[in-house]
Formats: sequence, structure tokens, C-alpha cells
Amino acid sequence: MTGIIRRASAGLLLSLSLAAVAQGQEASDLPAGIRQDERGAIARNLVLPGWGFMSLDRTDLARSALIREASLIIGYGMLASAANWYRQDMRSYGAEHAGAQYRERDSIYYFRMAHYASLEAYNQEMLRQRNINDVYPQGKGWEWSWDDADRMDTFEQLRVNSLNAAKGARFAIGGLIVNRVAAAVQVLFVTRREPPVQAFLVPMGNGLQLQLHLNL
Repeated sequence: MTGIIRRASAGLLLSLSLAAVAQGQEASDLPAGIRQDERGAIARNLVLPGWGFMSLDRTDLARSALIREASLIIGYGMLASAANWYRQDMRSYGAEHAGAQYRERDSIYYFRMAHYASLEAYNQEMLRQRNINDVYPQGKGWEWSWDDADRMDTFEQLRVNSLNAAKGARFAIGGLIVNRVAAAVQVLFVTRREPPVQAFLVPMGNGLQLQLHLNL
């Protein structure tokens, strides 16, 4: 859960930094052909997708960008919360049915706990494979012993559900960043009669090469 929040904060800081750079540049520092109104709209869309379109009187595009942003934020919140709930349930379940300590452990420990009936069985397997560094010390709070194989399977399902929800939350963070970049680039498509980017396939030797041309 902490890692997900850290990635979300990093994405937001990146967007705000890009917006500050774009907004803080003087007109003479901008790439050739980028107008003042475009710069402002790009910076606003990096901060909040749709805000820049409002300054261009494109409420239709603003509404679409804001709806996408709201959907991604809600989706992130739901998935991050679900990941946390599943992980708490998993820890409680392990404490109740395997005698494991409730305190937070790393993901590798929970993976091993879900695939071995007890700490003793796990340590014996590691010693058999000569993986001495992977052996847990006895009497240090790492112990577990499942009272039923079916409950070990239930624990594994809770673990997988937590991981999948956390993965979905990370995808939502990526979507928030992509939404900002796409809205910023779309400003140029809205304000130009010619597309700002043109693609060409150019013969090169025995194949074709894709070339992009910026109309700035």
C-alpha cells in the first residue's frame, strides 16, 4: 500500500513539474511555433486534464478529459483500498489458522507461507536445496503451521487478490499520467489546422523506416 501511494505521489509531482516548466518559460524560450495560448493550455492540462481545454472554449473535450480523470482517480482509490483490505484479511487469517504473527512481513514471506505447511517444512526444503540464506531462524517470530490444507489455499487466494488489486492500482496511476500527457498533446491538434505530427514510411534498404515530422 505504501508503494502504491509513493508511485501516485511521484506521478503527481512529475505532472506538476512539467506544468511549472511549461508555464514558467518565456515566449522566446518556447520551441518555434508554440504560441502563448497553447503553452498555457498545455500547462493547465498537465495539472488537471480538461482545464486547458476550458481556456480554449472546448468544453466537450474538457468534459471528456475530466470524466476520464475522475474515473481513474475513483478506480485507483477503490483498487488501493481493496489491496489493503485483502492484505489485512490475509494477515488476520494467517494469524488465526497458522499461528503466524499479525505484524507486517514482506511479500516473499507470505508467498512461502502460502506454499508450505509450516516453517519447519519450509526450512527443511531450503536445507535440502542448500539454500542456507533462505532459512528462517527458529523462535524469532517467523513460525507458522497450517491447521488445514484448505485454509492454506484460502490464504493463497487472499494473497493473490491483494497483489492483483495493487497491480490494478498501479495501472490506474499510469493512466493518470497518460491522461495528462495525451491532453497536453491534444492541445496542438485542437489549435492547428494541420496535424502537429505527421508520420511517413520511407524505404530504407530492404525495409521501411517510420519517420515522424513535427509541424510546429
